[in-house]
Amino acid sequence: MIILAILCGVMEYNVIKEFGKRMFDVLTNRYRLDSFIFTVTLSCQSRCIMCNIWDMYRKDPSLKKEEPTLEEFDCFFKQLPKTITFATCTGGEPFLRENLLDIIKSLYNALPNVVVHIQTNGFAKERIENFVHGFFKIFPHRNLRIAFSIDGIGKTHEYIRGIPNAYEKVIGTFNRLIELRKKYSNLDVIIGSVVFPFNIDDVMKLQDIAVKN
Repeated sequence: MIILAILCGVMEYNVIKEFGKRMFDVLTNRYRLDSFIFTVTLSCQSRCIMCNIWDMYRKDPSLKKEEPTLEEFDCFFKQLPKTITFATCTGGEPFLRENLLDIIKSLYNALPNVVVHIQTNGFAKERIENFVHGFFKIFPHRNLRIAFSIDGIGKTHEYIRGIPNAYEKVIGTFNRLIELRKKYSNLDVIIGSVVFPFNIDDVMKLQDIAVKN
């Protein structure tokens, strides 16, 4: 399996030119591309101890203007091979992107067999819920996977994410999406964790939460 990671950093926005011949080989099916990762924004409410993405726009606000436009995403998605069946949407926090639903719609229109996996910190509860409703209104029979980044229970998660009440916020959104699965059977809700020596016990507890749901 070949995984193509598209990193929307300072110099990586013009994806096609950056990858050059290697990208051309993929697009002409020299290799079979099964999945890829794309970033829609570097904006983020978290202050994670293992990541500094959240700090990039704070240090240089002009970088936000360099985020790929919907038209640029649309152009790129249309050039990807139809062999792709899985795409991971990440950030930053993807749900802070105002036109995220339009971007995902563009991807689904371009790749008929793709399943989208959106990684989230779960803080933007209303935005996430509205996105789910909007998505299934457009694509009632397509699959959508939303993965919550939860690294511990209570204060452990709060320490790792650097935000007060981080655990309560993400669990509240997680539980809401679990409820929405009763309405949308094609919605998958999962938990992803970053494992440190000090949170391994909590990760096992999170595994129990995931299994129960």
